[in-house]
Amino acid sequence: MQAQTEQFYTKNKVEGDYTSLSFSGFRVEVIPSDTFGIVFNNDGCLKQQTVRDNKLSFLILDQTGRVPKETVQVYTGGQVKAFSIHNGELVMDQYLLTDSLKVNFAVARGRLKVHAEKLYITAGGGIDCEVQGTAGYFYGHQGGGSTIHHNQLECDHKDVKTTRYF
Repeated sequence: MQAQTEQFYTKNKVEGDYTSLSFSGFRVEVIPSDTFGIVFNNDGCLKQQTVRDNKLSFLILDQTGRVPKETVQVYTGGQVKAFSIHNGELVMDQYLLTDSLKVNFAVARGRLKVHAEKLYITAGGGIDCEVQGTAGYFYGHQGGGSTIHHNQLECDHKDVKTTRYF
């Protein structure tokens, strides 16, 4: 399936049936909810939206200088199972309850609060990520000067790997 790309300036709300979300250049605030939605604060940044299969991606085109450049709220609707964060920040101030969650960080930081059966976190490029909550199984891969702080995550099984490069 070919990716669809749309450039937009003023669109500030997204709805749909997406299970995987990718953000580059954003501060992403995750809010557990019954209904899925994405709301942008529209700081005037030029963004690009790409859809491929069930993955929705947003990219701030000008990532020079200080990032993240814009804040976005993601209302999970119980359907989001994966986040990819590049050059930004992922923040969960409320606990997200899910059966499975995958989070990939690259040159970003994060604060996750989650209760999951399975939790997978990969972090590369100098990531600093804090994880709180519970998981039946937790897999963490930290590389390239990254750290996943998982001491506040209660798990039945933890598998954390550290590599020098990622």
